[in-house]
Amino acid sequence: HKSLILLRTPMLLKAEGLARSFGPKEVIRSATLTISVGDRIGFVGPNGCGKTTLIRMLMGELHPDSGEIVRKTDAIGYLPQFPEFPLKSKVKDVIGTPYGRIATIKRRIAEIEDMMATPSKYPDLDWTEVGDEYSSLQEQFSEEGGHKYASRGEEVLSDVGLDGGFLERRLKDLSGGERGRALLARVLIQARDVDLLFLDEPTNHLDVETIEWLEEYLYELKA
Repeated sequence: HKSLILLRTPMLLKAEGLARSFGPKEVIRSATLTISVGDRIGFVGPNGCGKTTLIRMLMGELHPDSGEIVRKTDAIGYLPQFPEFPLKSKVKDVIGTPYGRIATIKRRIAEIEDMMATPSKYPDLDWTEVGDEYSSLQEQFSEEGGHKYASRGEEVLSDVGLDGGFLERRLKDLSGGERGRALLARVLIQARDVDLLFLDEPTNHLDVETIEWLEEYLYELKA
């Protein structure tokens, strides 16, 4: 007799039968996949085949026309193919900008601070309740490392081949390759704090040395 032991790896995301069209153009049809802890998955295909559309659906930024997605975590990181930052932004500000759950917490904190600055606009609010929520959010932000990203800027820039002097430079003054590395650094500085990390064409404008470093980094990440 033989015994069989099945080792089940925790599932993070499952998608079944996803479809998405833009007007008459069908971009995604019957996409099905499961992502579990430790998985490293690559989407390969020519430009315009729907890789970015699929990523955005998996993240919840875009709703499928049909199909179902089950997410077991909201700790998700994302490097878009065309990151949206004003070109006047300094590298240190880009790196210090959180995303995912921490970004959601930070936005809510900012909303409450705006409300507190003009309390007369909200006469019906229970300010005790608002204050409790604010304290809770501040605690969550601190516990999840929201304050640490800017302080690690020089360290993570070094990882992608840029020196600390780039922290004070503006995106508009960087070459395409330097800008790509700075935006990549923003994601990598937070990568160990997420369960799912989506990178949309992360090697754009990176040289061979940095691509090799990125491959090794992703291989070791939460191994």
